[in-house]
Amino acid sequence: MKKNSERRVEGLENFNTRLTPVYKSILKENIDIGHTWTIFESMERLYEVKSPRSHSVDLSERTCTCHRWQVNGFPCAHACLAIQATREDICSFVEPYFTTDWYNNTYQEIILPIPNYDNPHPYDPSDMLSVPSCYSTWYTKSMAFQEYWEKQKRPMMCTKCFILGHHNRATFP
Repeated sequence: MKKNSERRVEGLENFNTRLTPVYKSILKENIDIGHTWTIFESMERLYEVKSPRSHSVDLSERTCTCHRWQVNGFPCAHACLAIQATREDICSFVEPYFTTDWYNNTYQEIILPIPNYDNPHPYDPSDMLSVPSCYSTWYTKSMAFQEYWEKQKRPMMCTKCFILGHHNRATFP
């Protein structure tokens, strides 16, 4: 409860930007990394970024061939460079999970204390549940064996004479 309250106050007082401070610094780092790379527009909202390796960034699908954007939900350095080329707001391409609104909503709910945590109820043996037995009677192995042989057997058909009876091809007279 104490930690939840501290984070609620921290989020409301200290986070005055759209992104949390941690992800704001990661976004700035991604922008700085891609600052020296070159970018070419292939089609509308599709870019090729020449970094040490060439990567394709699709802004409409929010994908990059390095796959960091799809996995993390946060634009990679290639995507940041492509977004800057369009002069759009980078924060609109970030998943809502990384925003301060999401952070504040996470810690807005109240957590109630667990009752009697420091003084739990003593164990009462009368509170035990009795488990019903699976079988009404217990069978011994000999009883089960007797039941097996007492079952009604289906009549067999002889494959030579095609008559139902208690004989088969091997015991045919």
